[in-house]
Amino acid sequence: MAGRIVSLVFMMLLACILIYARMMHGNIIKFIMHIQPPRLGKFMLQASANTSPAIRSRFHGVRGKMLTVAILLALGIMALMLGAGAMLMERVRVHFATSYISSHVELKRLNLFIPVQRELVLAQKMADSPATRAFMRDDANPSLQKPFFADAESFRKLFTDHSYFVSSAQSRHFFFNDDIKPFSAQPRYKLSATTPADSWFFSSLKRSDALNLNVNHDEHMKVTKVWINVMVTEGGRHLGIVGTGLDLTRFLHDYVRNSLSGVSSLIIDRQGAILAHANPARIAYNLAGKKAQDRQTLAYYLTGEGDVMALNEALRRLQAGSSRLESLPVTLDGKPQILALAMLPELGWFTVSAIDPMAGHLIDSKLLWGMAIAILMLVLLTLLLLMLGVDHLVLKPIARLTGNVRQLAAGNYDIKSAMARNDEIGELAHVFDEMAQQVRTHTLELEDKVSERTLLLSRANSEMAEAHKKINDNIRYASLIQHGILPDRVLQQTLAQQHALLWLPRDVVSGDLYVFVPTRSGYLFGLIDCAGHGVSAALMTMLAHAAFQNALVDGSADNPAGLLMRMDALARTRFSSDAVATRISSTMDAAFCHIDRQAGSLTFAGAHMDLYCVDASGVHVVRGARRALGEKRVVEAINHTLPLSTALSLYLSSDGLLDQSGGEAGYGFGRRRFEAVLNQLQALPWTERSAYLQTVLTDYQQALPQMDDIAVFGIDASLSLPCEVKK
Repeated sequence: MAGRIVSLVFMMLLACILIYARMMHGNIIKFIMHIQPPRLGKFMLQASANTSPAIRSRFHGVRGKMLTVAILLALGIMALMLGAGAMLMERVRVHFATSYISSHVELKRLNLFIPVQRELVLAQKMADSPATRAFMRDDANPSLQKPFFADAESFRKLFTDHSYFVSSAQSRHFFFNDDIKPFSAQPRYKLSATTPADSWFFSSLKRSDALNLNVNHDEHMKVTKVWINVMVTEGGRHLGIVGTGLDLTRFLHDYVRNSLSGVSSLIIDRQGAILAHANPARIAYNLAGKKAQDRQTLAYYLTGEGDVMALNEALRRLQAGSSRLESLPVTLDGKPQILALAMLPELGWFTVSAIDPMAGHLIDSKLLWGMAIAILMLVLLTLLLLMLGVDHLVLKPIARLTGNVRQLAAGNYDIKSAMARNDEIGELAHVFDEMAQQVRTHTLELEDKVSERTLLLSRANSEMAEAHKKINDNIRYASLIQHGILPDRVLQQTLAQQHALLWLPRDVVSGDLYVFVPTRSGYLFGLIDCAGHGVSAALMTMLAHAAFQNALVDGSADNPAGLLMRMDALARTRFSSDAVATRISSTMDAAFCHIDRQAGSLTFAGAHMDLYCVDASGVHVVRGARRALGEKRVVEAINHTLPLSTALSLYLSSDGLLDQSGGEAGYGFGRRRFEAVLNQLQALPWTERSAYLQTVLTDYQQALPQMDDIAVFGIDASLSLPCEVKK
């Protein structure tokens, strides 16, 4: 019923949405014609076509929209309340069902526990009797039989069934006396391990349980009897079993019978085997020493996902004593039900009760639906009153203010609202009047201010463009001057096909400077890396070039260490004494190498820059001094003299290449990668080495920006080259 009501409300809500959409957008109904039944679509189209323009205009206004929103809100609340009511009713049913079935299973447990507990206590007392233990040790001794049977007969009178049995583990004799058969002190028969009917005795001896109960159902007599088997022990040794029977036929019949429809009761053991059920075919009879079939277990009839696991977990908690009662939702016999379980720890049994939460006797559905309808009507009445109040207090004053705004937009700045109210609407009207006055004042002043600001902005843009042009022109001119001091022409004349050069300024001008000077016996080449980059570093290169030229005049090209020492001294004289105090970096990394073709050797000296020698055996690094030129402590440059060899290549590199970030992790290029690239360059002709080195750097750098000026200077110093020295 709840589902049908929700569906009806949903159709009403859809109809209202379509009608409102037609008022707003007429073409929607034509589209609905294709997806709705023909009669419904034609009816909606005809109804919307017959609607007058005045009515449609009202729907376009705030009042029409609020009416539509109120209707939609009412229908939405109705649908939500009906849906929530159905869900609430279902939860209430589940709650009441859980509470009821929990109390039911506890009552069933007490009804079962009281009669069985009495018989169990009496059987345990009989097993603990000294006469019983003495008789079990030697049941053929007449002196022990008399006191035992006297004691046993007293217990028989107390047992509800007025019967008892004794079975000896030593002699395997089975004694039994009741009210029906005459008393006998002789064994009724001897137990045999090969007899299936006697398997309960031998299996019980093998178990460690102090007692166990066996449900025996006689199909012919239609009698269900519980046999209480209590183990008689002495010093940890099993002497035998004593016990009694309890006729549970009428009790179990009353237990599984329930007066309420949708409620069922059963009894299971620790393994989940069914011991009592309204359907006798599901009961596991004579379980002593045997395992119940699947159809005789409760888990077999649980078909919901996770039901068996939840049942086992509930049984585990009950056996552990962490819970006295468990309830869980399951699907039993294909129907959703609430299952409640309680344990009889003395018997190892579980009383189980199940209930259908949708059973009609749990709660009166008519009462809940009546309350829901009353609440719904109250909500609808509240919405109606709220809509009328909003229309009178809000919508009509806003409509008047809307007309005033239209006149203000048309240029009538003298308009006034003439609305005297002491609420938010009145405050809005007062603010509107002030706004109209301010708009009139600002309109008169706006054009003058815009013209003035536009003129100032145009002048500022012109000045910035002129300043930017001058700065760029100066930087380009500085770049031309810097290129003028580079030894490109003499380098091409001397080593046109035997050198490689990678010179990449980070900005337009660079802080790296390479030098090349022919000498009488060969030539001198070197690299200078000034601190920083950009214009300041470029100015440093001019100072470095002047210092290098002065060092050549004062020293000798075949003494690179002397050149470095002289440049260090000249550089120190160029800066003021407070350069260090102001933290201005004025250091230079530098290295020079003189190639003596006549002597077949090279002389190298470096200041914080190394020489990379590459031949057929690999890359060999000649370390320069640890300090750079211009540092606080004077550099101690040392000449390193090495012989020239076949296919020898020499390289100098600034730290811009080694520190350049790139790769997947964004690490620096590094010395190892640089040395690997130098090994690869050895297999290429000198005319291709610069381009290859550029490609390797670009691939490694990827999209990361260049961090510093980059310079790599390499020459062919092979011993086999002819000595062509030019002054």
